[in-house]
Amino acid sequence: MRSPIVFLMLAGVCAAQTTVNGGRDYKGTLSVSGTVSAVDFSGAGVTAPVKTGLLGVRPVACTRGQIYFATDAAAGQNLFFCTATGSPGTWSQMSGSGGGSGATIGNGAPVGNCSPPALYIDTTNQDLWFCGATNSWKKPAPDMSSVPTLSGGNTWTGYNNQSAAQWRPPESTVANLPAAAANTGKVFMVIDAQNAGTCSAGGGSVRELCRANGAAYECVGGCGASGTVGGGGGAGGGPPYITSLIAGPDTVKTIPGAIHGFATTGLLVAVYDNATPRNAIAAHWTVDASTYDVAISFATPQSNYYVVVNGGSGPAGSNGATGAGYAATSSTSVAIGTGSKSFTTQAGLAYSAGARVRASSTASPTNYMEGMVTAYSGTTLTINSINTGGSGSYSSWNLNVSGDIGPQGPTGASGSGSGNVNTQGTPETNRIATFYDGTGNLITDGIQHSLGSGYLSGTKTAGAAGTMANTLCKIDTTGNVVTAASGDMGILGICMTTQISGQSVEVAMRGIVSCLADNNTTAGNLAVAGTGTGGYCRDSGQANATGISMSKQVIGKILTAVTAGGGQMVSIQLYGPGHYGAQVAASDLPANGVDSTKLNVVNTRRTCMIVIGADNGPALATADIAPQARQCFIPAAAHVVEITVSADGGTPAVTAAKNHGGVLTDLSASLATGASGAPACANSSGSGLGLDGSTTCASQVTTAALAAGDWIETHTSATASTAKRMSIAVTYTVD
Repeated sequence: MRSPIVFLMLAGVCAAQTTVNGGRDYKGTLSVSGTVSAVDFSGAGVTAPVKTGLLGVRPVACTRGQIYFATDAAAGQNLFFCTATGSPGTWSQMSGSGGGSGATIGNGAPVGNCSPPALYIDTTNQDLWFCGATNSWKKPAPDMSSVPTLSGGNTWTGYNNQSAAQWRPPESTVANLPAAAANTGKVFMVIDAQNAGTCSAGGGSVRELCRANGAAYECVGGCGASGTVGGGGGAGGGPPYITSLIAGPDTVKTIPGAIHGFATTGLLVAVYDNATPRNAIAAHWTVDASTYDVAISFATPQSNYYVVVNGGSGPAGSNGATGAGYAATSSTSVAIGTGSKSFTTQAGLAYSAGARVRASSTASPTNYMEGMVTAYSGTTLTINSINTGGSGSYSSWNLNVSGDIGPQGPTGASGSGSGNVNTQGTPETNRIATFYDGTGNLITDGIQHSLGSGYLSGTKTAGAAGTMANTLCKIDTTGNVVTAASGDMGILGICMTTQISGQSVEVAMRGIVSCLADNNTTAGNLAVAGTGTGGYCRDSGQANATGISMSKQVIGKILTAVTAGGGQMVSIQLYGPGHYGAQVAASDLPANGVDSTKLNVVNTRRTCMIVIGADNGPALATADIAPQARQCFIPAAAHVVEITVSADGGTPAVTAAKNHGGVLTDLSASLATGASGAPACANSSGSGLGLDGSTTCASQVTTAALAAGDWIETHTSATASTAKRMSIAVTYTVD
């Protein structure tokens, strides 16, 4: 009976609460089980519930739930938890820090080990430290490069709104302004300007805002103008006023002067619809002389439209200083004759190389010499005399600018006799004849058709896609012609026959020919490239180029009305390559971006395009390039903007000229292409980028003015080099 008694006693001992006094050293596992089991150390003086040691001796194997205290880890991040059982197991370090602020706080610099991204605050020196790498404490250094200073230079970029601030520029007298060359862009308030708008004459009492442009100081701001923005009788350089979209419908509309902001009656007003591209709407408008309100009236109600108001011409400025003149005298003894002649004369004259001078005897003006100025410096004027009157040596001269030698007189009556032209090859009817060689004795078929056949044409080679009769064609990348695609640009003309690749095809470029119709046509409207069928001619619905986008090529004028379909032919009067619409698209009219001056340039820019030879033709001779008379007609007074040349190869050169009533005047010196026919250009300054945005112009336009009735032609050619095709573009603006 002893055994059961012992078991009962043991059971009673295990089920009851046991108090342990003194130390216990457990060699095995101490485990607790059961839902009501609990281990309570709350009354203990000290507890060490986890294994402690250096991080380097942490056990490799672990069972999920075990905890290890690394004594050399960052304070507050000493605990590592076994999150996956294994050998090795996965230990995960406790994140965070010991303080609620996310950083450890102490006196003086941090000591001991750390792991990123631990932070430490030195409360003694008010410094912030961070753990940049394991066991490496760093103190960040402040970056003051972007902090403005009261002394020294500060550069501000980006948008800085100072609408609620006040700004006062530095003030100076004219005499004390710093050198403009070293202070480009800096602004000063000149306090002693002599006159409004001047920054160079001091000693007065006018205040003017002046800015250094690198060479001198120029007025900015009011510059002596009076009135409100856009006032003083004009726009004052201000941008146009453009309304938001007006819903309508309206037959009358008023834009108050207080809204558009121009205090003048000299306004420019335009109305556009909301289409893409924009179309101008006919309207009548008046300006109230006291309020400057713009009253607009329409013949029919208008909806969804915009109104653009722009200032007119501002008040005329004061007369400038009298410029240098040409009238001069000389007491140099010179004998009348041709060649280089030098005169000692007055300094500061207006002469420059290229001007034409007449030196005439003071006592007998019929004794004279004329020629071009080759040099003028100081008081010495040198000319190359090519035309003289009288003879002898004289020591009293009048020097004046003179005109060119007059045109050659009319040809005398033909002598008697008759004969036939000597020809080379087999000529064809209605083709233009050209000289076969330099002797002038042999004539050959020039391949191009004359207007005797109703049109002017050239012969080209059909490209890989071939051509179709009576359709638009263009030059492909190989220099051959193919049928144009839908809505295409760069149209050369109309192919007259259907040809396969490699065959010769006649291309009409000017005159009257037939073209397959892409839609119903109305006589008098302008034709553009077809969008329904590639290569067909399409009625644009517009009678003039102002209704056609500048990005769309105008083929010519429609002469007959037809109904599209079934191969209907429409008669077209071809304008030739290079004609485009003149309408300003919506993208060309950004808010406040286009004023009356820019619109005038857009609507009046023209290009005279002269193409000599063909990429797949024979090499050009110098005589092929020039002279080629009357290539482009100038319908109104204009001025040349740029002359551009290019070729398929070599470095051919040409001198373009204007022909007015038989008198030729060169527009520039001889202009040669770049290497391998690369573009080259001449402009008014002889420098800067050309119109294509990539070619640097190195030559100068010496004669820019064109008169109504002038012809553009090629005058002389220095060489044809190895070119087979040369292109000359003379771009001008109608005045």
